[in-house]
Amino acid sequence: MDRRIPLIAFCVFLGPFGGNTVLSMLHTIKGEFSTTDTLIAMTITLFMVPFALVMFFSGPLSDFWDRRKTIIVGLLAYSAGSVVCGLSGGIWPFLLGRVVQGLGFAFVNPVALALSAEIVPPSRRGETMGWMGSMTTLGTATGPLLGGVAAEADWRLAFYMMTALSLAAAALFALSPAGTGPSPSGRRDFLRRVARTGSDRGMLALCTSGALAFFAYAGVLTFLSSHLRSQPFDASDWQVGLVISAGGLAGIVVSPVAGRAADRFGRAATSALGLAAVSAIFLLIIPVRSFVLVGCLFTALGAVMAFGWVGIVTLSVEILPDKRGTASSLFNSARFFGYALAPQLFAVLFVSHGMGAVLALSATSALAAALVASSLRRRERGAG
Repeated sequence: MDRRIPLIAFCVFLGPFGGNTVLSMLHTIKGEFSTTDTLIAMTITLFMVPFALVMFFSGPLSDFWDRRKTIIVGLLAYSAGSVVCGLSGGIWPFLLGRVVQGLGFAFVNPVALALSAEIVPPSRRGETMGWMGSMTTLGTATGPLLGGVAAEADWRLAFYMMTALSLAAAALFALSPAGTGPSPSGRRDFLRRVARTGSDRGMLALCTSGALAFFAYAGVLTFLSSHLRSQPFDASDWQVGLVISAGGLAGIVVSPVAGRAADRFGRAATSALGLAAVSAIFLLIIPVRSFVLVGCLFTALGAVMAFGWVGIVTLSVEILPDKRGTASSLFNSARFFGYALAPQLFAVLFVSHGMGAVLALSATSALAAALVASSLRRRERGAG
């Protein structure tokens, strides 16, 4: 195995780790800054929107610039944003730090996935993307858990840890072999490359499926803390973090298995079945009033979500082999736009109709994502 793969996997871990650390400590941060529900929800949106926007350009940039250098720049910016968050004395500096974090990681995630696809042979790409999915899920799982534990002492410690981890990753990348070199025609057709990739019908389907899937998942994840802290659950910060982490840990274990399934049975079919199962679990959670049962269902959700992601993530770096960086950027930008939009759009629904309505809409969105993913089966045969 190429020694860059573990380093790439670590970089893939850092984004969801930083993005989701705040989920279980939103209540604590809101109290310390004496702010509103609307502003505290922006801590997620203002990480995800810059992240999704800048990804439109980070992948194409890496197609004609060294991928390793692109990743290092992103990690340094991510570290700077983490410092700002940790030192902030009010909600506005904190939100600024979240913006910088999102901007920085936009230069890491899609470029790292494109680099891994170039290193690994096609026959093992599904398995490799499964491992990358494990690291993404590990970040999603340990972020809220660390946030919940940190909130019991000092939530700022979580952001100082993010700073140290991202600086360490940047240093290791600086010592690693050079990334893929520039495309000969890259500088001439930067915008044309983005336009052609975005207009490809297979890419449009991939982006739509990814956006719908993340929209569904983020809608539930954002309001799970408020839901579980209310009656009849009355859970603490660390208990909320434990539930979210249980789903993440299940995803870590299952993702490599899901990757092998994608290699054997096909990318599109694996994702379609996984996303359909996600939709079913959202519906099953609606009537539940037991904290333990919610935890069990959320654990199952993490497992099937791994199958939902692995196929379409793998296709995103295979469907247009000569534009891997650009395709990875557009796909990840689309799916994280779904994540970014969810907190604000679901907030209205949560306030007016409660968690049941959030779960119902998320189930509908996940099912739509499954149907779109299924339509990619024919296009998959020509990917490489």
